[in-house]
Amino acid sequence: MRDALKWSQAPVIFSHSSTRDTYWHRRNAPDDVLEMLKQNDGLIMVVSTPGFVGKSTIIEENHSGGVSNVTVSDMADHIDHVNRTIGHQYIGFGSDFDGMESVLYDMQDVSEFPNLFGELIRRGYTEEMILDIKGRNLLRVMKRMEEVSARLSAEEKPVETWIERDYLENFEERKLCRTDLELHPEKEPTEDSTTLGPEIPSEAPGSSKNLYFSAFLLLLVTLFQ
Repeated sequence: MRDALKWSQAPVIFSHSSTRDTYWHRRNAPDDVLEMLKQNDGLIMVVSTPGFVGKSTIIEENHSGGVSNVTVSDMADHIDHVNRTIGHQYIGFGSDFDGMESVLYDMQDVSEFPNLFGELIRRGYTEEMILDIKGRNLLRVMKRMEEVSARLSAEEKPVETWIERDYLENFEERKLCRTDLELHPEKEPTEDSTTLGPEIPSEAPGSSKNLYFSAFLLLLVTLFQ
């Protein structure tokens, strides 16, 4: 988080993070990161994944997955903390319904978004503030990103250096939701071929390429008999 904020010339979005001061999770943002985010004019999109919001216990199962004891009130605590620390202008809403296996007790699908917004109204947030959190803050940040992109594109070529494979594999979750490791130029280490028997030639008998060539020869023989 700190490295991204240190080096990025564009606003940074933490798309699925809550606040570490409210509940500790390593993907949640500590207060010093929130202060850096404000200077960057970025966005923290408070997430509804129960394990990021509070101490979660699954109390039932339904079509949405595991229903947690954690509620929109707990999620609103994270929003309150960001608001008190740097202001609501840096808050977004990152529900993560397409990627999580458990849900808040009272926000189990998109039809229950109003439960969170109603909780914010009860806490004193205005309709304008809630509109900012719903999407206007995100649009502001994305517009600024496009401006920075246009400027940098005119000045220099993009850096396309791959992140080292070992770093991508440092945590299991990085294998699941980051760079597709199958495309990585550093191939995954494999067992020594000597332990697996003789190497199979790439053009082994029966390969599709040899079959096509054999069929072509047979066609020539048939035509010129």
